Amino acid sequence: MPASHPPSLSQAVGRRLDGRSATGGAQQAVRLDELLDQPAERTERIEHRLDALDFVALDFLEDGDFYRRLQFEPTHLTRNRADPRGHWLCIGRGCCFDCSFCGGGSQSQNLLAGREGIIARSPTVVAADIERLAQQGVDQVSPNLDPAILGQVYWSTLFAELRRRSVRIGINNELFQLPAPEFIADFVQTADVSRSEMAFTLLSGSDKVRRMNGKFHTTQRLFPILGQLKAAEVPIYVYFSLNLPGEDERTFRETLRLARQIGQFYPPHLLKMINQLHTLDPCCPMSREPGRFSVHVNLRRFADYYDYCRTTLDLDPVRTSPAHARGFVRTGKPLPNLDAMIRQWNDFCAHQTFACFRVPLTW
Repeated sequence: MPASHPPSLSQAVGRRLDGRSATGGAQQAVRLDELLDQPAERTERIEHRLDALDFVALDFLEDGDFYRRLQFEPTHLTRNRADPRGHWLCIGRGCCFDCSFCGGGSQSQNLLAGREGIIARSPTVVAADIERLAQQGVDQVSPNLDPAILGQVYWSTLFAELRRRSVRIGINNELFQLPAPEFIADFVQTADVSRSEMAFTLLSGSDKVRRMNGKFHTTQRLFPILGQLKAAEVPIYVYFSLNLPGEDERTFRETLRLARQIGQFYPPHLLKMINQLHTLDPCCPMSREPGRFSVHVNLRRFADYYDYCRTTLDLDPVRTSPAHARGFVRTGKPLPNLDAMIRQWNDFCAHQTFACFRVPLTW
């Protein structure tokens, strides 16, 4: 998996902008998708260079500790912890999946950076970073990649090294797919569960919709993993999405059914759940192949995203549906009634004993 850098992309942008007026307007903006056919120039693998970088220090910021207070992911178990701190830690770059909504997937990284697969930092170096964070008073570390996707040799080495160093810290682990039972067992043995959380991006109650959008696990496989986490009293956060390709009123009923089953199965003080609306990521599969996902894309240029951010600031979330202005619209028929689905989810949340969050009124 060679590492790469894309000077050709920046050079191409420079060539396309050469001689243009800075006030030339949106029509002269360079379209990123017009530049992606530029060949990347590949370099040697860069694991050793990633290992040499300092992903721990924040003392170059005026108030680095403030950012650590922002990065802590709270749970019911940490509600009485005074001023907890978290830290997002780079353990590698790249991805081996290509989820429909994500601009950081494998093909996107290859197009934008020439990167193939994942460049992982050494688990020993990562363990040393986590030890430094613990010594600095950080309560919880959040890996930027799910260690489970890096393979058993990687995560077992990482967890064993943390135990060897007697580092007991909270771990906020966002799962990219369903992990193996062995990963859960090693995680529980290593992390301070009272400061930890494991996040599941389920997207939908429909296996078909989940698979269409890049998550390949089934509902049937989910509950044994939840049972293992439940036995260890690990807090979890479950994420669904309302507006991805394939989700409609029928599959949304499956989503509500699954959400209800999880709520009945998992201890309420250990469970958080949310349903969100996705906004189109630049260069995500939906953006690159709209026909494949039956969507029409209206965010293409940097100027489009700039205008999107500017105009959505002015939207009144009380008067404007959160389903409005997401950078893409579905083209299949019949189109789902997202507003009705939002109301159903919010009504479901109102009757739960666990932390169930309404659809966010934000863009």
